[in-house]
Amino acid sequence: MNKKPDLSFDKDQPVAVPPLPPVFKSKGEEVKAILASWGRAGLGAILAVVLVQLQDKGAFPQTWDEAQGMLFAAVVGGLLPMILRYLNPGDAAFGRGAK
Repeated sequence: MNKKPDLSFDKDQPVAVPPLPPVFKSKGEEVKAILASWGRAGLGAILAVVLVQLQDKGAFPQTWDEAQGMLFAAVVGGLLPMILRYLNPGDAAFGRGAK
């Protein structure tokens, strides 16, 4: 008694359409959007690294070496999502296939 699902749809009901990718008026707008995206990712990475430091040691970094290590981790954590978006050809906003 395995019935096949009804895949028909009512023509009067609206169909969900995915949003269009952003359209940039100039290369400058695109660069600003990329930098804003990186900034948000970077701030999130910095916050995560600082919270881990506070959880682990109970204090902010005391030496430049500790702070430098945290900064490096935050920069890598902020850049990695942006690089992955660029390398994804299916990403409509910033991917290599974006127009």
